[in-house]
Amino acid sequence: VEAIRRLPYPDQGDPDAKLWRQRAATSSWVVRHLQERRVRRVLDLGCGYGWLSARIAREGGMDVTAFDASAIELERAREAFGSIPRIEWTCGDLFDASWSPTPFDAVVACGSIQYFPDLDALFARLSTLLEPSGEILVFDSPLWRRAQVAAARRRSHGYYASLGLAELASGFHQHAREDLDRFGASWYYLPDSWPARVRRHLLGQPVSSFPVVGIPASRVPARS
Repeated sequence: VEAIRRLPYPDQGDPDAKLWRQRAATSSWVVRHLQERRVRRVLDLGCGYGWLSARIAREGGMDVTAFDASAIELERAREAFGSIPRIEWTCGDLFDASWSPTPFDAVVACGSIQYFPDLDALFARLSTLLEPSGEILVFDSPLWRRAQVAAARRRSHGYYASLGLAELASGFHQHAREDLDRFGASWYYLPDSWPARVRRHLLGQPVSSFPVVGIPASRVPARS
């Protein structure tokens, strides 16, 4: 639990330290972005152990609903961050229509959209949970050029097969950047852009390997 409380700044020697340095930088940007948009209520989709919810509530001063389908992970999150005010811990099915909270100003999807097979259905549902001026902020998820998707899918299947867990590959979905462009996406950061390359290779900064993109709720078509 103590190790979770320190995230996104892991213990020294953590094998994922490089990834967490990137997440620390990205999440700092996310908090500033939400503050600039004067966001008050945030849905943290797929919150996991709750470190991002805690950071948004603590540093951003916002009310956060930390939502996850895993009761086990939410219990660990409560153990680590339950003393922080302004966080509501919620376990459930995102597509359960009976869950109808007060509309949020923003949804943060940190490392989660790859677990949803249908982006149209996902964004349509999230738009019903947002104010009309709200935004879905997607980051820390792999988003490929359409021409790269097939190869990425083969790598994913090969990886899980090498672990003897081939059945898990069906739960991991490769989405194309062009799929998000249909929703009026604002690409705040692209890891293959020249500024990102300069920061990574010449300046040695911990820039993320994943894009940061905003989807305006107003651009998501409603579903009947």
